[in-house]
Parts: sequence; structure tokens; C-alpha cells
Amino acid sequence: MSLETLPGQLLTPEQAAELAGLEIEQVYKWIVTEDVPFVEAPQRSGDFRLPMHGFLSSLPNLVDLAGDLEVLDIAAKTEGESA
Repeated sequence: MSLETLPGQLLTPEQAAELAGLEIEQVYKWIVTEDVPFVEAPQRSGDFRLPMHGFLSSLPNLVDLAGDLEVLDIAAKTEGESA
């Protein structure tokens, strides 16, 4: 999914998970713990939308990207040594 193809500025939890490369369960966990900005449709309980800018701005505080990259780098080096 590219940012250009997103319909408007509000994302469904599914779109947010796909955009960030996360499992949908993680996005719902952040909604429940109020770690990401969201709105809930007043007529439909559980129908959440996340403002794209707010969601993307929250990610650096929620995901250890540097740590994830370090783990991937170590794994790649280890795999290269065993080949």
C-alpha cells in the first residue's frame, strides 16, 4: 500500500497494520491501551479509524526500529558466515 493510494486521512486498523508492516493484533493493542490516536464511530462500537499522520508519528515511540535492524543485521552476518 502506498501513501498516495490511501483514501483520505483516516485509516482502518487493517490499513494501518499493512502500512506499518505490523500484525493487526498489535494495532488493536495500541488502540486499547490508547498508545495511538484513534476515533470510534459513534453508531458502531468497535469501528475504529486512525488519523494517518498521528499513527505514523506514534510509531517511533512504539516500535524499536533500530533494534529490529540490528537483529536483522546480526542474522544476515551469521547466515553469511555459515554459507
